[in-house]
Amino acid sequence: MCKDSNTRNSIKSIEKALDIFLLFSSEVPELSHTEITKKMGWSATTTSRYLTALLKKEFLVKNEENGKYHLGYLLYRIGSIAKQQMNLPAVSLPVMERLHDKTNETVHLFVRDGLSRICLKCLESRQAIRMSVSQGAEEPIWIGNTGCVLLTFENEEEQELLLKAIKEKISEKEMIYLKQRMQKVSASGYSKDPDDEEDHCVCIAAPIFGADGSIQASLGLSLPDFRYPGDDCGYIELVMEGAAEISKGLGYSGK
Repeated sequence: MCKDSNTRNSIKSIEKALDIFLLFSSEVPELSHTEITKKMGWSATTTSRYLTALLKKEFLVKNEENGKYHLGYLLYRIGSIAKQQMNLPAVSLPVMERLHDKTNETVHLFVRDGLSRICLKCLESRQAIRMSVSQGAEEPIWIGNTGCVLLTFENEEEQELLLKAIKEKISEKEMIYLKQRMQKVSASGYSKDPDDEEDHCVCIAAPIFGADGSIQASLGLSLPDFRYPGDDCGYIELVMEGAAEISKGLGYSGK
């Protein structure tokens, strides 16, 4: 009984130490002893005990000039190891396979290269009539739902440059339509509008973000329009959840 109690106390201590790490962010890189005490709701003595242990193991470093604490070099080294495992194809594949199995439809992953979108990975539907996308296929970024997502969630400065270049390649009417689509995608968080009704294809696409919040890729699900249910059958939610899971796997912590 005593052993179980000691184990529980040890786990709680570890959880408290980890909670200290979560107080830091790019916006709040340093915190004082008083700030940590207040945020954690501890006594000054308890805070001192945890900070001493974390300093000893180099998980935290104290800035001697202002007396504040920041994340230590050991965490940087551990983070570097984790980052090596967080590459886009490796993180995306398990999520894509699960989406593929749930829907039995074509699942694809697109990245941007200049004014083009390139298919990085594609898992085709096993059904006789299916949407097919060749891995490595390159299409203009202003065409297709995955492209619209990549364009919509690009940072403002880069997006402005892209739109300026696209304007030279499409008609004024097409440009107006593209911007209208981008507004819808920005508001909803996904793209589903058809590019051409003659394609008889439905594609749902959602953004994938990296640790720094920048757009990294677009996850898409494509199927023939006759197989797409009127109530969406949860497909939109599945794609958005999949994209969010990949984003999390890449270190993204936003919504």
